[in-house]
Amino acid sequence: MAALSMLIRRRVGSKVLLALAACGLLQLGAAADGLSAIAEQAQAMSKLHAENFKKGIQQILDASKEFEVAEQAASGDDAKDVAAAAAEDPLKTGLVDEWDKHMEGFVPELLLTFPLAARSDEFFYEDIPADSPPVLIRGGFFASASEETSSVEFSITDPKGNIVYEKTDQAEGLFHFIAKKSGTYTFIVSNHKWMQEKMVTFTVGKGNQTHLQPEHLTSMEDHVKAVEKTLVDIQTESTYLWIRQKSHMKAVEGIHTRVLAFCVVEFLILVGVSGFQVYYIKGLLSDRRIL
Repeated sequence: MAALSMLIRRRVGSKVLLALAACGLLQLGAAADGLSAIAEQAQAMSKLHAENFKKGIQQILDASKEFEVAEQAASGDDAKDVAAAAAEDPLKTGLVDEWDKHMEGFVPELLLTFPLAARSDEFFYEDIPADSPPVLIRGGFFASASEETSSVEFSITDPKGNIVYEKTDQAEGLFHFIAKKSGTYTFIVSNHKWMQEKMVTFTVGKGNQTHLQPEHLTSMEDHVKAVEKTLVDIQTESTYLWIRQKSHMKAVEGIHTRVLAFCVVEFLILVGVSGFQVYYIKGLLSDRRIL
């Protein structure tokens, strides 16, 4: 009797241990599946982040290249402005129109008002260094005297003595040309009147200091907006992916909790059934009427 009872208890205990082992294996399997799913999602998310980062860097590089192209185009526009400033007008226009067309951004290196005696000449010199690129030279002159009408002779010669610009019997004038030869350019102001002294204002400057225009800032503003939009898109996509990953992690945690609860319920049911079997078999063995 005692041996049979011991054998039943051992069998019931082995069943309980097997049930516990099966429950533990199921729980470990569910946990492993959850961890593998989390690892796969994390890997996919890291790949997406890397791809988005590469896309953002590529877009920024493309924007910088476009800006460099815009700068080159702007430099080409500056060269066109220099050529336009040095071009002669086919039609003679007024001094104000000529100034607006050719003297925009003019910065004088020399601005001088001096008396010019009768039958005298004044010389001014501008040196162009050797191996220097072509330089735009611009300027003007204005002559006045006590009388209403006053005029002077003005001319410009290159380093070889050739006349580049000349105006005779004029009270005022503007000059603009491209100095392609290195050397000394000579500006000559002459007063050929016999008895009349004149006051002459002379100015000259090199280069083309173009004023900043609104259209010059358009390309830069557009590129900055493009870079800002790219960064905002990357930030938005990263936030979306993080929210998505967080929801997936919550779903995996919920599945893990449900599997654990199912194992616990299954274990309790198995313990209850095993206890009922032990109690029933013990009741049958203790009934002497059956024996």
